Amino acid sequence: MEVVVDGTPESCLAEVAIHLRDDWPYGGEFYRYPTQFSPGPDRIVLFGEKRYLVNSWAGLALLVFLSLITFLVFTVVYLAYILVLWFLDEAGLIELQRRVQVIATLEDATRTRIEVTSNRTDWQRTVESWVQSELVENRAAAVDPSQLDASQTEASHEPSAPSDIPDQIQKLAALRDLGAITQEEFEGKKADLLDRM
Repeated sequence: MEVVVDGTPESCLAEVAIHLRDDWPYGGEFYRYPTQFSPGPDRIVLFGEKRYLVNSWAGLALLVFLSLITFLVFTVVYLAYILVLWFLDEAGLIELQRRVQVIATLEDATRTRIEVTSNRTDWQRTVESWVQSELVENRAAAVDPSQLDASQTEASHEPSAPSDIPDQIQKLAALRDLGAITQEEFEGKKADLLDRM
């Protein structure tokens, strides 16, 4: 746009400067270049650059400030939430901890009374179901685990029955033929088995 208006260049530029300073809605920086620094008539140059938070120190300071405020607000809200839960738990209105409790009481020399309680019904039903199937029906606790381990250990160290020894020698020979054991290992194991007969 190029127009001719009434007034001197100074009065026109003064009016434009007032408008840019007072009424310009977009921000930016405004410079007036006098005639001695630039050839041609006196002029006002508008740098209409968009402002971002990160392209100025004030914007960065504002960003840091807002981040700190957000962090502090979150921390305060979270602590208030924890305190409210704690007070409700202390008052007995809610239970923060979910637990299952199994109490075993000696009934007589060979029997035990099992009591299952929980503040969650599904947990209690699960444990009660397991107790019913394993301890009541399958009698899993009727055998002392220490005795069971000892009997299994003794059974594993018992010498092989003489009727099993030929089968074991055949299996060793098959392993030797496959290359899984050496001839020396085969002879050593075979001698051990024959000594047991």
